[in-house]
Amino acid sequence: MPELSGIVCSGRGRASLERCHDVARLSALSGRSIFPGSLNLVTRRPVFLDTRAAVYCNGMWCYFAGQLAGKPVFVNRWVGSPAHVFEIFSDTHFRSELGLHDGSVVHLCIADDNVVTDVPALRKLLWLLIWRGRETWFYRREAYYQLMTGKLRHRIWQANQ
Repeated sequence: MPELSGIVCSGRGRASLERCHDVARLSALSGRSIFPGSLNLVTRRPVFLDTRAAVYCNGMWCYFAGQLAGKPVFVNRWVGSPAHVFEIFSDTHFRSELGLHDGSVVHLCIADDNVVTDVPALRKLLWLLIWRGRETWFYRREAYYQLMTGKLRHRIWQANQ
């Protein structure tokens, strides 16, 4: 299980509103009461996940098994998500329990069978050109977020499928 160093970033507060049905489903699947919000992480390198290995998918959102601070978590990715952005769902409120704040570094583990290793070179190059040195901009720069979640992102995503 590879260990990734992730940087904690504040999100937009949308997970608790948009994912309430998913949180209920994840709670039922795990037998734990999943917290209705997410911990947002960015890494300095892309990690491409295989949606076929997801524990649960609901339309555009897929959830993978992982561990953070030795606790089981669900790692969320959505269609078109940048390959260095992770949303963590758990029964633990990690910011409170571990005293995390924006900029804190945590270690996330994801099972090897969730990770795609044969990623096309063009897809890796596109990630480097768009995100290298700007990894936190997805959460911290609204204009960049809008650009990357608009038509340009969809064209790039489709070109790499």
